[in-house]
Amino acid sequence: MERNHIRQVLQEAHGNKAEAARTLNVAVTTLYRKMQECGL
Repeated sequence: MERNHIRQVLQEAHGNKAEAARTLNVAVTTLYRKMQECGL
C-alpha cells in the first residue's frame, strides 16, 4: 500500500522528488529510503 501511495505522489509531482517529499510531509532522504525499501 505504501509503495502505491509513493508511486502515485511521484506521478502527480512529475517525478520531482522534493515536491513529492513535501506532499508526503517527509524529508527527501526519507523518501529516497522508502523508495529503496519498496523497490521504486
